[in-house]
Amino acid sequence: MCIRDSYKGVGKDFDYQWEERWVRDEGYGKIIPKAIAGYLKKTGANLADFAKVIYPCYFTGTHRGIAKQLGIDPSRLQDNMHNVCGDTGTAHPLLMLASALEQAKPGGRLGDISWAVQSRVEEAGLSVVRSLVGHGIGREMHEDPQVPNFGEPGRGPLLEEGMVLAIEPMVTAGRHMVRMGDDGWAIFSQDGSLSAHFEFTVAITADGPRILNPWHLPDGEEASGAALSAEARP
Repeated sequence: MCIRDSYKGVGKDFDYQWEERWVRDEGYGKIIPKAIAGYLKKTGANLADFAKVIYPCYFTGTHRGIAKQLGIDPSRLQDNMHNVCGDTGTAHPLLMLASALEQAKPGGRLGDISWAVQSRVEEAGLSVVRSLVGHGIGREMHEDPQVPNFGEPGRGPLLEEGMVLAIEPMVTAGRHMVRMGDDGWAIFSQDGSLSAHFEFTVAITADGPRILNPWHLPDGEEASGAALSAEARP
């Protein structure tokens, strides 16, 4: 006799719900609070030191449960953007960069790269930071051309073989304006919304874009534009 802790949802072909229940109750509900408590004890940090708390879990009720276990004021819980980013989560920055890499080829225009980033960001209901941009890189850290994350396809400087660009999508969940912190270095969204910044240094070659800082791959493994091509997207 086999007894199984599972059920099939109405209109569903497969009984995935038992996995969901285990992840919620045994995984998120029990493991995450212990992990956070252990980290705080090891580092000597205190939850009171954190103004905002975000959990990588799409069960919003579980967020409140974890907060209660740890004694966190629910008002400090932040939207983890699951409704925008979906289950792929941190894969989305890579998909955004994939869109840009597809345009980083000789004969194109810089605006092709800018528009690739902007269109992907805005179709998700997010905003592109406009006062900060990527840049060329060579003998100096920051060189021309500037590489904005917004623009029009077919416009801007011609992309030529041998150019190296720092493509840096900068995104906010609210409005696009940003402000500088009191230290004169840190940058925050002006409206306090969540923000993110990702960067690839990309060489434009006759064989396609070549990623020069492939932090998304194991050490020592090289990357080409094909590693993040549209064909590889889910």
